[in-house]
Amino acid sequence: MKRPERRPSSVTGFRLAAAVIAAVLLAASNGYCEEKTEKIAVVDFVGYNILQMEAASFSDYLRIELMTKDYLSVVSKEKVTAAIRNNDFAENSITTKEDAIKLAKYLEVDKVIIGNVSRFTKLGDYYFISSDIIDVKSERVYLSQDEECSDKNDFRRLAEDLAEKISDALGYEHMNRKATESIYLSGKKKSSVDTRYRKFGFGAGYPYLLVNWGFYPNWSIEPRVAFGSGIYTVGSRLNYIIKKWTKIELYSGFEYHYVNFDTEDIEGTGSLFDCFMGTSYHFNDKLMFELDMGPAYIYLKEKEKKYSKSYFGDIIVNMTLKYFIK
Repeated sequence: MKRPERRPSSVTGFRLAAAVIAAVLLAASNGYCEEKTEKIAVVDFVGYNILQMEAASFSDYLRIELMTKDYLSVVSKEKVTAAIRNNDFAENSITTKEDAIKLAKYLEVDKVIIGNVSRFTKLGDYYFISSDIIDVKSERVYLSQDEECSDKNDFRRLAEDLAEKISDALGYEHMNRKATESIYLSGKKKSSVDTRYRKFGFGAGYPYLLVNWGFYPNWSIEPRVAFGSGIYTVGSRLNYIIKKWTKIELYSGFEYHYVNFDTEDIEGTGSLFDCFMGTSYHFNDKLMFELDMGPAYIYLKEKEKKYSKSYFGDIIVNMTLKYFIK
């Protein structure tokens, strides 16, 4: 059996020829920012067994962090405080969903965040932070989060974590243009659709097919099958969305594939591992185009174990068209 003179080209697919397109899309994504449209208000958190000023400091940190996030327009603390006073809320604070919705309508915002900070001292200082994000349109609790720490100096770190979680959830809602949308025909409500983030779809590229499952905002997994010229691979990739704009996303991840090949020159098995970065463009809520590229490690072994070789550094380029059902 002859040793292969070259690596099977179908394993690597498209190469540096498509890198120019990737660079163009990446450059376009940097300038494709739209005006922030999701308006949100943060109410000073209520303190239990802690100074109100200290509890409110967590709200201040959270407000500052949310101001740095895409899709969000955060109402100033002064406007929120004035609205609470003008509406004669009990004890000048917001603690219930009903009051939060009333405040949100007065401020004309899409969502309002309320919460509390509790201090426990039986076993040393211990702080428990509970927060609710209220959606005005559906009049429901959109997202609830609990945080805890043993030092007030950790408030800023917890606020950063909470702001990231809120941004992840609201980013998908904004990108799909609706979190809970009611469709009316002939003046009657027919159906309700929840599109907080894409959960299931399928796609195709050259030369592969895939199924996409979004198991958490910003995270998805894709079982893939590739074929061509006597080569067959099966594996999966993990995707993480780094940045979201209105129609463009910047993402990264890694993938692993089992390789089986039977060509005129060689027969055997192997494996392929690569990491990648790319961009996606959304034509609408259902249809999306992706382009990514990255270096790969490829290991091939003859069936009779007389010859094996590994390769590293080849650039793999993938172009994929995806359609999301849910």
